[in-house]
Amino acid sequence: MTVASIASFRRQVRTILEKQQPRRHVIVLGVDGIPYDLACRTWRRARVTRARSVFPTTSATAWLTSLSGESVDAHGIPGVVFALDEAAGAPLIDVYSYRGPLGDPPPEDLFSDAAACGYTPVAIVGDLEDTHCTWRDHLLQRAHAIPGHTFYARGALDPDVLGDRIVAAVAHALASHEGPCLVWCFIDADRHIHHHGYDRQLVDLLERIDAIAVGWSREAVVIAHSDHGLVPTRQDPIVADAIERVIAAEACRMGGAGRTRWLYVEPSAEQRVREALARHLPPSVRVQHADELFAPGSRARRRVGSIVLIAEGEGFLAADGYRFEHGSLTERELDVAVAEWRA
Repeated sequence: MTVASIASFRRQVRTILEKQQPRRHVIVLGVDGIPYDLACRTWRRARVTRARSVFPTTSATAWLTSLSGESVDAHGIPGVVFALDEAAGAPLIDVYSYRGPLGDPPPEDLFSDAAACGYTPVAIVGDLEDTHCTWRDHLLQRAHAIPGHTFYARGALDPDVLGDRIVAAVAHALASHEGPCLVWCFIDADRHIHHHGYDRQLVDLLERIDAIAVGWSREAVVIAHSDHGLVPTRQDPIVADAIERVIAAEACRMGGAGRTRWLYVEPSAEQRVREALARHLPPSVRVQHADELFAPGSRARRRVGSIVLIAEGEGFLAADGYRFEHGSLTERELDVAVAEWRA
């Protein structure tokens, strides 16, 4: 399966659904945080193709694009922290906890495609179990949601235990619904990678998934896809101090997440803020106007601040305990994987 970008993932899966005769179950694993090169090394018995993520390379943005096929400009979820209204002083929301209106959800998605092709659409909520928000409702609204199966949400676990939980979750989903089914299962490896990177435990789990998928492929089509990679990132006090000084001097607010942040700045102050940032930030932090990154007038553009900061090196802003982050435009963050196992 060739996927030029994660926005075309939905269309590629629909083609599989339409062409299958006789129809078999389709099992799709959404594994958060896996870059293309690591998928090639660990999913050795799959056909792995490269897909291009979106900007910003954040999970909320990328998963909605993958399942809906819509661009970031169209679905309007530009990251984690943003304003719903472009009016000055509009409150900022955290998309993972916000339960109010986000605007109309995408009109179609992977799950509506499955239903149209005669498959029962099922979503194992997985590590989104504790994420109660409108964004998750939009992501899974057209699927029969299966709760009660978590993976990395329980903290670091033995790869064999995690593998057994994935097998049990998919078996439960298939036994609970009339077939053929399309089952999508969310595994948030990102939670582990932020703290530990791509360590042996993570590699062992991915290799276990490879073996599990080979077994499933005797009776089903098995696909895994990812949303972004992560790169080493550390809190840089020079970067943090420069941003804090500008925010204090200009009464700005900051949104975004990870390695891409934006400042909400009054139009009359934009040039002054950009000049101040350019003076005090190291060259490893790119400063751009939002109109260069989001389509002017789009829902996404209306929600982000006008001045965007993008990390190009290791030093930026990082949460306590985080050694790896994502959100920016490095190749490892953008190059992700789609894998397919067939008997």
